[in-house]
Amino acid sequence: MNWIKNILLLVVLTVLAVGCNDDALRQTVADGTPVDVRMSLNVAPLTDNGLMTRSGLVDESTQEDGTIHDLWVLQFAGTDDDSPLREARYYDSYDPEQMFKLIASSVPNRVVLVANTFDDEIAFSHCTDLSEFNESFRAVHDETDLVTVVAGKYSSLMSAYTDVTLSEAGVTLNFNLKRTICKINVTITNTTKETQATDIDIQKVSVRSVPSRSFFFNSYDLPERYPAKYDGDRVDYPGTDWDDGAGTDDSKSFTFYLPVNKCGTAAVPHNPLLRGDCAPDGASFLSITGTYDDASDPSIKRPVEFRVMLGASETDYNLLPNCKYDYTVTINDKSDIMFDSREIEQEVEDFCSWEHANTYMIHPSRVEGTWKNYRIPVAKCYEFWNPTDGYYKNADNALMRGSKGWHAEVIWSEMPITYDVNFKWVKQDGNDYLEWFEFSLPSDFEHGNIIIGLKRWLDDGQTQMGDDYIWSWQMWVTDYDPNPALDYTPQVDAQGNELRFAYTVPGGDVHRYNFDSWKTGDYKDCFIMDRNLGALSVGPFVNKAKGFLFYAWGRKDPFPHRQTVYPGPSGSTYGAIHTNSTGYTDNVLYSIAHPNKYIYGPSLWGTNYWQKTSVSANVNNPWGDPVLFGTTKGKSVYDPCPPGWRVPRTDVLNKSLTNNTNASSYRYYDLAADIKAVYPTGGSLLCDRNGIEQGNQVYMWYANGSLSSNTSIGDQNACGRYVRCVSDKPFD
Repeated sequence: MNWIKNILLLVVLTVLAVGCNDDALRQTVADGTPVDVRMSLNVAPLTDNGLMTRSGLVDESTQEDGTIHDLWVLQFAGTDDDSPLREARYYDSYDPEQMFKLIASSVPNRVVLVANTFDDEIAFSHCTDLSEFNESFRAVHDETDLVTVVAGKYSSLMSAYTDVTLSEAGVTLNFNLKRTICKINVTITNTTKETQATDIDIQKVSVRSVPSRSFFFNSYDLPERYPAKYDGDRVDYPGTDWDDGAGTDDSKSFTFYLPVNKCGTAAVPHNPLLRGDCAPDGASFLSITGTYDDASDPSIKRPVEFRVMLGASETDYNLLPNCKYDYTVTINDKSDIMFDSREIEQEVEDFCSWEHANTYMIHPSRVEGTWKNYRIPVAKCYEFWNPTDGYYKNADNALMRGSKGWHAEVIWSEMPITYDVNFKWVKQDGNDYLEWFEFSLPSDFEHGNIIIGLKRWLDDGQTQMGDDYIWSWQMWVTDYDPNPALDYTPQVDAQGNELRFAYTVPGGDVHRYNFDSWKTGDYKDCFIMDRNLGALSVGPFVNKAKGFLFYAWGRKDPFPHRQTVYPGPSGSTYGAIHTNSTGYTDNVLYSIAHPNKYIYGPSLWGTNYWQKTSVSANVNNPWGDPVLFGTTKGKSVYDPCPPGWRVPRTDVLNKSLTNNTNASSYRYYDLAADIKAVYPTGGSLLCDRNGIEQGNQVYMWYANGSLSSNTSIGDQNACGRYVRCVSDKPFD
C-alpha cells in the first residue's frame, strides 16, 4: 500500500508544482522587465463587399492559405505616432502554446503583429517610431509582390495591433489578423462571335492604376484617402493571357490581388457610362484588351479596350483591406454601352484638339498584333507663315484656304521604315491648314524618333512639288508618358519645402528639384521630365544610342549625333549641322527651310544663332517669348517640347546640384536619398567646322538662350545641346 501512497503523493506534488509555475508566470513585474506572454491569433475571413454585380463566389478554401507561417512582433513605447520602437522580434513559426517576449509597461504600449513576410531582415524592424513603421511598405510591380504561394495556395501579409498595459507575465493577448491586401474575382463572357456584332478576340485581362506600394500595416480605421501621400504612384499589372483564365473559350474567370486603394466615393447618376468619367484620381480599374478586323482593310487588326472601374458600388471606388470583390462582365459589341468607358484604346489618337506642338509623344498600341493611327494637325505652318499675324509672313508657305495643298513624308528616322510594312500612311496629302496628316504604326514598332516634313504642291493637279520642306514635326515613339503629371500637385510642407522629388508616371518618373525657383519661382507647381527630349531611357547615356538628339538654341528641329539614322523611304536626305565662315549650307535641310535663317561667323564663340533682321522683334528669345502672343504666356511656335511641356526659362537646373557620379557619358545628381537625376555629359556639340564636343560637362538649354552647365564656358548659341522639358503651368 505504501507504493500507492507514494504515487498519490507524487501526483499531489506535481499538481502543486504546476500551480506554482502558473502563479510564477502571472506574477507582477516591474516596468522594463522582459516578460513571457501568449498570443491568441484569429485570422479574419475575407469580407464580401456586396457588389452591384455578382459572380459565383470562388471557394476561398481552394485558393487562400490562412496559415500564419511567420510573425513579426513589434512593441512601441506608447500609442502616439512619435512613440519609439522598444523592440522588434521575428518568429519563424507560430504555435498558440508558445511564449512571446515583450517588455513590461505600466502605461499603454502598442503591440503590432505582421504575419507572412517570409523575411527575417525586413526594413521596418529598424524603424524609429510608430509613424515611421506605419509608412513602411513593399514596392509593388505585380501580384508576386503581394502573395506567396505555399503548397499551391496564396499566402498574403496580415497585420493586427492591440494597445496593452503589461504589468504581469503569463497573460494571453488576443489579435484579429486581417489581410493587408484585397482580392478581385472577375468572370468575363464574350458573346460577339455568336451575334451579328463585330467579332472581338480578347487577348489580355489586367488591372491598371494599381498603387505601387503595399503597406505592411493597415489600421482598422483608414483615412479618407489611402495611401494619401502617393496619389501619383500607380502601376499597371502585366496582362494575363485570355487563354490562361479558367473556363471555356468564350467565358473565363480571373483572380487578382491588389494593394489597398481607398480613393473615395462620387455621387454619380445610376449610369455605368458615367462611372469612369467621375472616378477619383488614381482609382483602379479592370482592363480587357482585344482586337477586331478593320472593316475597310481586314488585314489590319485594330485594338479595343474595355474598362470596368473597381469598387463596391456605382458610387464607391474603394478597395479595402481583407475584402473580396466579385464582378461579372459580358461583352456584346466593341462599343458595348454597359461599360464604364469603352474603346479607350482607340484606333486613332487624334492630336488635333491638343495644344499645337512641334513634337508629339507616340505610344504604340499595348495590344499585340494591332495597328494604331496618329493624327497630327498641320496648323503650325499657318501660325508661322500666315500673312496676317504670323511670325514670318509668307502666304506661299501658310497653307491658307485655297492653297494648292501639301504633302507629308518621312524625312529621317532612327529606325528603318518601310511603307506598308511597319509604317502606313492613312492621309498624306491635304489642302489647307485646318487639316492633318495621319499615319499608322504596329504595336511592335521599334521605339525612337521620326521626323516628318511637309512640302507644298505647286499646281492645282498636285503633280509638281516644291523642293523645300515648309515645316516638320518630331515623333517621339516611346513608352514614357509624363502627361499624367500635368494633373499632379507637388507635395510640399507649409513653408514650400519639397516633401518628394520623384513622382511616378507610365514608363518612368517626373522630378522636382530643391531650388528656390521650385518653391516660390517659375516652377512652383511644375514637374520636369526624367530624361531629355527624344531620349528612350533615363540613362546611362551613350552617344551612339537612339534618342541622343541635339537642339540648336531657338530651333525646333533636332539633329542626331553619331547614332545610325535612316533617310525617309522617299529618299529624303538631311545634313549634319556644321558651318564655316560663309554660313550653313547643309544643316538638317537648312533647318527645315529655315525658321528662320542662319547667323554665320566668321567666329561662332558668343555669337547668336539668329540674325536680328531675320525674325521680328523677339528674335533673341524665340523659345521663351513668342511673337504670336507678344508675352511669355502661351507656347512658342519654335518650342520643341510636346503639348503641355516647354523649354524652361531659367534656373531650372541649379549648378549647385550635388554631383554624385562623374562618368564619361553621364552624371548622377542626388535629388534626395535614393533619388537621382541623370544627365548626359559631353553635352555640347559645337557647330563649327571641327564639330568639337565638350566632354564631361552637362549642358541644358534655357528658353532665353542661356544654358545650364556644371561648368561655366559662356553662351555659345550656335551650338547643339540637350533639351529637357518642364510642364508649362507657370506660364499660364
